[in-house]
Amino acid sequence: MTTAAVTPAIAHRPPRDAVSPRLVQRLIEIRKWTRLLIISCSLLGVEVMAKSMIDAVKTGDYRGNAFSFVQAACYLVAANLLAGYARSLSRLFDERSTTAFDAAFGQLRRLWTGVAATMIASTLAAVILFVIPSIVARSNQKDMLATMSDMRKISDALEKYAAEHHAYPAAKSFAAVVRQLEPKYGTALPRSDYWKNDFRYSAQCDKESTTCWSYRLASCGSDHVCASDDLFTYGEEPAGSNAKTDLLYGNGRPLTPVGEPRL
Repeated sequence: MTTAAVTPAIAHRPPRDAVSPRLVQRLIEIRKWTRLLIISCSLLGVEVMAKSMIDAVKTGDYRGNAFSFVQAACYLVAANLLAGYARSLSRLFDERSTTAFDAAFGQLRRLWTGVAATMIASTLAAVILFVIPSIVARSNQKDMLATMSDMRKISDALEKYAAEHHAYPAAKSFAAVVRQLEPKYGTALPRSDYWKNDFRYSAQCDKESTTCWSYRLASCGSDHVCASDDLFTYGEEPAGSNAKTDLLYGNGRPLTPVGEPRL
């Protein structure tokens, strides 16, 4: 209804001496609906902003509520643009001159330009906040599955070694482990994960006989930071949020940082 009301007002300019009474009546109608839109946009903006802030404080997920903040900002920007247009209409109604009409016409163009810019900004925000992270997450998921496949290959080689020697390799580095496994127990064993982190290896051994009965094979994950220096203490001490991205294998099976099946 507002668009239909605005169109005649901007399509036909009045005579140079004054604004026609018919146009004045139409402007009164437009100003009324503009004020209603200002109130609606302002209330929506404040409501969305308040809910987003409350949710962000409760959950601590500010990134997840970022799009709601952008949406609230768009409502408030639209309300501000409408307020400027309403002021120009009030001036036109009071002066009823062509100068005031030109000012209102220019303000209307700025209003629609601002609305278009706001829509573009909202679209870009949605792409940045949702589309790009989704693509990155899919890539990380693919790399995680590929890394776990490589770790399974290494684990199979370790189990073959243990079946023959009745113990796992006693080595302080993963490179030393690979030298003991290749080529008899495995060939072309990967040295690093799909994020270019070197694999980490640790074994629990008898101090007297150096017989190792348990091992842990770890990848530091997509953030390139391992949650713990000791691979056997995952879950026993605060590991930090990056523990969620680490991958862990132990004694022939995949483990989470707390030692539960992951895949």
